[in-house]
Amino acid sequence: MIKYALKRILQAIPLLLLISLIVFALIYLAPFDAIDAITTPNMTEAQVEIIREQNGLNDPFIIQYLTWLKNVLQGDFGYSLINQQEIASQLTERIPNTLILMLPAYAIGSLIAFFSGLFAGANKDQAGDRAVDLLASLGLAVPTFWLGLLVIYFFSLKWPLFPTTGMYSLGSEGDLLNLLHHAILPGGVLIVAVTPNLTRYVRSAALSQVDANYITVQRSLGASKREIFFHHVSRNVLLPLVTLLGQSLPSLVTGAVVTESIFQWPGVGSYFVEGAKQLDYPVVMAVLLLTASLTILGNLLADLLYYKVDPRIRLEVNS
Repeated sequence: MIKYALKRILQAIPLLLLISLIVFALIYLAPFDAIDAITTPNMTEAQVEIIREQNGLNDPFIIQYLTWLKNVLQGDFGYSLINQQEIASQLTERIPNTLILMLPAYAIGSLIAFFSGLFAGANKDQAGDRAVDLLASLGLAVPTFWLGLLVIYFFSLKWPLFPTTGMYSLGSEGDLLNLLHHAILPGGVLIVAVTPNLTRYVRSAALSQVDANYITVQRSLGASKREIFFHHVSRNVLLPLVTLLGQSLPSLVTGAVVTESIFQWPGVGSYFVEGAKQLDYPVVMAVLLLTASLTILGNLLADLLYYKVDPRIRLEVNS
C-alpha cells in the first residue's frame, strides 16, 4: 500500500506544477494590471514604477513564475498586495474557521443523505421515494446565494433569532455558545447545499444493489425490505459514499466561498473572494494552489480507501 501511495504522489507532482503554471499564466494574461490594486491615481509614474519593481512585476513571466514557485516550495506564499500581511499566516488563521463551519455541515449532511437515500431506494417509485427526490431536486435547484439571503431575511431581520454576520459577537471571542449561535445559519445553508447530491448518490448506489445475488438470497430467507437495505445494502453503499467524501476534501477548506461571503465568516472562502475583488493575485494564487493540492490529496485518499477494502483493486495494482 505504501508503494502504491508513493507512486500516486509522484504522479501528482507534475500535475500540480502544471496546474500552478496554468493558473499563474491566466492571472498574468488577465485584462487588468496587478499594480492597479496597490496604486492610486495621485501617484506619479515614477512612484508606480518603484512599486512595480519592488513587487517583481517588471520581470518576464517565466522569472515571475519561477520566483513564486521557489518561494512556495520554501513555504513562503508571499504577502498580500493590499494589506502586506503574510498570506501563510492568514491561511493558518482562516483554515480552522472554515473547518469549524464545514466539518459539522458535511457530517450532518452525509448522515441525512445516507439514511434518506437508503429510504428512497427501499421505496422505489413510492410516495417516500418521490418525496425524497422532490426535496433533493429543490435543494439542487435553489442557489446557495439566494438561500443565504433568504435565511438572513427571515431569521436575522424579520425574526431576530440569529446573528446576521461574523463568527463571534463583539467581546465574546472564544465563547463556544456564541460561536454556535453564529454558525447555525451558515451551517444550515451548507447542509442544504451538500445533502441533495449525496442523497441522490446513495439512492442510485442502493438501487444498483437490488438485483445482486446476495439480495436474492436474503429475500429467499425471508428478510424484510428494511433488513435488506439497512443491514446489507447499506454496507455496500457506505464505501462509495466515504470515497466520494474523500474527493470532497477541497470543499472542506475552500468550498464555502459563497456562504462565507454572505455571512462574512472569516474563512478561506471569503479570503479568496476578497483577494479576487481587490486584484490581490498572490492571495488568489495561494488559495487556488491550496485547492488544487487538496483535490489531488482527496482523490489519493479515495483511491487508497478503495485499495484497502477492494481486493480487485489490489490484484490489478500488484499484477
